[in-house]
Amino acid sequence: MGDIDRNSCQGEDACNANSEEIGSGACQGDSACFENSGEVGNNSCQGFSACFKNSGKIGNGSCNGDFACPYNTLSIGSGQCNVSPEKLPCHSPNP
Repeated sequence: MGDIDRNSCQGEDACNANSEEIGSGACQGDSACFENSGEVGNNSCQGFSACFKNSGKIGNGSCNGDFACPYNTLSIGSGQCNVSPEKLPCHSPNP
């Protein structure tokens, strides 16, 4: 299991089978960062199933919202791919 910073991995199955570093306040929500294998920055991947089976590096404050960045394999910079009513989350094709 990777290092998990404070106030992170909160929710049922959050960070289950995680193998990389998780920043502060990240991976909050049921199944957030489930089977994650990519580094996750601070305050990222907040929401139901956010960063589900992620393998890319995610910057600070990114991939927030329900189902944000599922199956991601890419590097995502800071402040990117946050879900809003006008915008769908970033994602890689389902393998």
